[in-house]
Amino acid sequence: MDSVKLDGQVQVEWRWLIAAYLFLAGVGGGAFLAGVIADLAGGANWMTVSQIGVSLGLPCVLLGTLFLLVDLGRPINAWRVWMKPGTSWIARGTIIIVIFMIFAAIETAYWVWPLAGPLVDNESARHLIGVLGAIFAFLTVVYTGLLLGYNQPIPLWNTALLPVLFFVSAVSTGIMAIIGIGQYLEIEETQLTLLANIDAAILVFE
Repeated sequence: MDSVKLDGQVQVEWRWLIAAYLFLAGVGGGAFLAGVIADLAGGANWMTVSQIGVSLGLPCVLLGTLFLLVDLGRPINAWRVWMKPGTSWIARGTIIIVIFMIFAAIETAYWVWPLAGPLVDNESARHLIGVLGAIFAFLTVVYTGLLLGYNQPIPLWNTALLPVLFFVSAVSTGIMAIIGIGQYLEIEETQLTLLANIDAAILVFE
């Protein structure tokens, strides 16, 4: 993250590493949300779609987080990001991301791979973990919009619609990631078509 001077004022400039994090966090959080919704609403017929979405959550957000650490320049100082969660959206966001990755790891490990079994048979426990993970997936994709909204000197960012934009964009990219992977797995064409139609509607709203 660099600082540049414009009209005598210091303005923060985020590099491509931050953009990569925003994209990956959106894909991971949006795909996880879509996967949990498919599991809750679609049942066994949508299990493959659900598992694709859930399994994308952890690796995408984790990789994005690594980009954030690289952007720091001195990752050894990353522990400071936990400080002052009462006043810092970056601190709150760090806590949110970590909790999301924990739920995503549990859901993936015990439902998809490598310990698949316990959450396959115990639907209630899977749904509970999925819903809790989905809550923090939602918070993961919207908190950056809240963070940027606090940049008062930039009117384009200073709007309550920014978190909504981040959420809608995340769900859209998450669904597209599921469709992209689903084309190579045994997913019914009707399901892929429905997902594509849902994403098209989301893009219009976006």
